[in-house]
Amino acid sequence: MIQKILGQSTPASTTDTTIYTVPTSCQAQCSVLIANRTTSNDKFRIAIVPQGSTLDNKHYIAYDVSITPGQFVQVSEIYINTGDFIVVRSENGNVSFSVTGMEMNRSRMRVLT
Repeated sequence: MIQKILGQSTPASTTDTTIYTVPTSCQAQCSVLIANRTTSNDKFRIAIVPQGSTLDNKHYIAYDVSITPGQFVQVSEIYINTGDFIVVRSENGNVSFSVTGMEMNRSRMRVLT
């Protein structure tokens, strides 16, 4: 399968933003790429929220992580199911987020033995 861009965002400061939601009948394997575009330090957050839930402290996989000017961070190996979604946020609004990965149709998946 080929990886593709699943979502991109540059949220305003301190704004929780849903960047990607797994489509119906799919699962996704993805990474979140984070880049600080400015000459100032910033902090970022990433949460994985299960379908039917609202954002809660227990969903964070990264919380107020410092990112220096020009720095790039990658969070890989995220596996999520139908309706699950990724929420991102930055403290100062200087951070760009991209979600890349693969969507797999659940009806076509099978376990090989």
